[in-house]
Amino acid sequence: MTTAMGDGQENEVVQIVDLARETLLRFIGSEESQAKAEDAASRLLPPAISQSVDALSALRRSVAYRDGVLTALAHPIVRQEICDVTHRPPSGRPASDLIGRDLLPSLHIKGVRSSYQNIGKNQPNLVRGNNDDWDALLTWAATNATLSEIRVAYERVAAAIAATARTVLPKPRFRLAQLTFVNVMALIDQMLNESSGGAHEQYITAALLAASLQQESIGLRAQTKALNASDASSRSAGDVEILHRNKLQEAVEVSANHFDTKFGQAMDAMGEYGLSRIHIVAPGLESGGYEELAQAIDGDISILDPLALAATLVALLDRSGRETALDELYVLLDRHASVELTNAYVRRCWQRGLAEQGDDIPGAA
Repeated sequence: MTTAMGDGQENEVVQIVDLARETLLRFIGSEESQAKAEDAASRLLPPAISQSVDALSALRRSVAYRDGVLTALAHPIVRQEICDVTHRPPSGRPASDLIGRDLLPSLHIKGVRSSYQNIGKNQPNLVRGNNDDWDALLTWAATNATLSEIRVAYERVAAAIAATARTVLPKPRFRLAQLTFVNVMALIDQMLNESSGGAHEQYITAALLAASLQQESIGLRAQTKALNASDASSRSAGDVEILHRNKLQEAVEVSANHFDTKFGQAMDAMGEYGLSRIHIVAPGLESGGYEELAQAIDGDISILDPLALAATLVALLDRSGRETALDELYVLLDRHASVELTNAYVRRCWQRGLAEQGDDIPGAA
């Protein structure tokens, strides 16, 4: 259930997102400020509410209720008046979407894409009996709280969210003139020859496919999933999927291990998703190996070496397309891989002259 917004409500969305950005930036990297926010909440809030705020702040898995505080308690703050935060106003869902989809990832904070979608399921009532601490906080904010207390509770949760920000180097500013085939492939070759638990193989493949489909402008797009998420848990047909208007067209299994470790998953995915063919991107196929595979495999399964596939896609991309792929690779590593792998990628781009030298972060992995 959605409600159209007027100009005033659209402005409120901007104010809510700006408040979240300003508050998070103030707390990121400042343990002293984070500690002060926690202390203020313990001293100034009613004990039961302080406990609920602490519980929401401590969430690390089901973080929708934690992230939702950045929207729910922002309404009275930006309006400068107490209001009923137990029901979602028209500005609530758009604000939570922008915070989860754009703001938190830009600050290297892992959260949910839409806290209000997760919590309210598009229903107006946000107090639904699914999280006692959330219900208690919103009921208190709508009935017994003062604006100053709401601000204290908001900042306590914001400080906890900011404390989870990863110390990641910023996205490289690529030099288009340097993105020749051999320069880009030298980077990719180096990355594929280093142990990454399969992260380099999966996200290089996904980034290059995404850029290639974008360059061809044929209405297809590529998407991938978290490295350790199983196909079943992520409801995906493969590590990388190619879709047209959210309809599955192709599935790709990717591995740093021998290609035969993916056969079972590939066959299962073909049957479950009704695919006429599937692709495996993994090493291990030697010259003459196709003859043996032709005798062993009945289905239409492609076996592609990660480096060979990358070389083909990089060759077909123009320099702008290569820049798009390298940008996407940073986004995927930042979203799904470790800080160490993401920062190593940025530094390699600097060292190879593919990107303008940026400022390193003292103490960054």
